[in-house]
Amino acid sequence: MMYSQLLQSPPFLFIGINPGDEMKNDPKPKIDLTPGEGFEYTNAEGSDWDYRLAKQTRDLFQQAGLYDCLHKSVKTNVYYFATSREPGLWQLFSLLGEDANRQLHEYAFDWTRRMIEMIRPKAIICEGIRAFSKLSEIYRVSKKREGSYGYLELPDKTPVVGYSRRYSDIKDKPQVAEFLRKTVP
Repeated sequence: MMYSQLLQSPPFLFIGINPGDEMKNDPKPKIDLTPGEGFEYTNAEGSDWDYRLAKQTRDLFQQAGLYDCLHKSVKTNVYYFATSREPGLWQLFSLLGEDANRQLHEYAFDWTRRMIEMIRPKAIICEGIRAFSKLSEIYRVSKKREGSYGYLELPDKTPVVGYSRRYSDIKDKPQVAEFLRKTVP
């Protein structure tokens, strides 16, 4: 599921762990696999898609002085199974059996890596420490944690910043904004 247009060399690629439950109130959700127009967080203001994480991200990027980069950014996830909360994703995996679980992770990791290589973002933002840990695992690179946020570099030197969330609230947002301002090109 893409939450933006698929662009080459965007300033940022946002990667979450999995889609949330945005379709939970729709008794017959419409499945649309085409990328959205523009970037979901900047198209969301005042719409039904103006959910908490979109507001938190806009605020974070305003604080970091990077808001103008959002409309040219790309957003996706490591896993494409929508669950109401992250524990539901891990519960789903536990039901698959060892072989199917392993294969699913391998395919998700391979696809995430291919997406990054095709898109070639200038920087990656992991929306949550779990997505950040998965990127470290996918590329087998060590991560550095600084309280509720972290940093790593991909083998091609692409900077990756990940932050902790409590539901959709970005923890220590002013510190993360300062870190982004200093770290991201």
